Amino acid sequence: MRYLTILLVCLGLMGMSKGHAWLDDRGCFRDLQVHFFEPLWVTQALSLHQIFQSQWDPINSKLQDRVRDVPTILKQRANRRGYSSPLENPFQPIAAGELLRQILLEMFTQVLNESNITNQSDIEEMFAYIEQQQRERIKACLGTTKLGK
Repeated sequence: MRYLTILLVCLGLMGMSKGHAWLDDRGCFRDLQVHFFEPLWVTQALSLHQIFQSQWDPINSKLQDRVRDVPTILKQRANRRGYSSPLENPFQPIAAGELLRQILLEMFTQVLNESNITNQSDIEEMFAYIEQQQRERIKACLGTTKLGK
């Protein structure tokens, strides 16, 4: 019984420290928020969907400008959900990833729409390509190769 108690306490401490690490602004989840739209991957995605090369730099610039707002938007939406925030301890990686994915996809869609790229199927394919390029980073951070489910 004593060993079981010690084991449960150790597991609880590991879980708490792991959850707390996610909330650290220097952690991997914060990195995903502000570095998701790597210009190389965005450019590759745009190229694969035959977006004019003259649009690549303006799209990348807009994404880099706007992605800085993601942490603030994420916290606001997480707190508006009406129940425990997936960002709080205990960190809920699947729910947090789903919320992050929703925000990033909305941002990507908005930037592309402003550039007169409006085919939602193409936009979602490009976003999926960008996400796929980061599968190892996402897995290391959230335990899954995709944001969300």
